[in-house]
Parts: sequence; structure tokens; C-alpha cells
Amino acid sequence: MFLDEKNREAYRHLNLLHTVITAYEIQDIADLVRRTDSKAIINVIPTENFYGGFY
Repeated sequence: MFLDEKNREAYRHLNLLHTVITAYEIQDIADLVRRTDSKAIINVIPTENFYGGFY
């Protein structure tokens, strides 16, 4: 997440995780996150193009 200097302080208390998973893993990951933190926000963004390797 890229924040300008003005907004950086507002989000300092948050723990953010950015990850890339396959479409097949979405439900399992969402269930795991909800069990771990019921207040977590999950944002799923479909990727049109991905360059490079996963492995």
C-alpha cells in the first residue's frame, strides 16, 4: 500500500498483508482470516495480467 506522508500516520496502527493467491484458494484463505480475526477486512482484486513466476 502506498500512502502519502499525510495519511501514513492514520494507518500506522494497522497490520496489512498483501498476497497473491489463486482463485481456487480464495475461500480457504478468507475462512482462515475470519477465524483468526473476525474484524479483518478482505479485499479481493482480480488480476488481468501477471508477469513472472509464482515458484
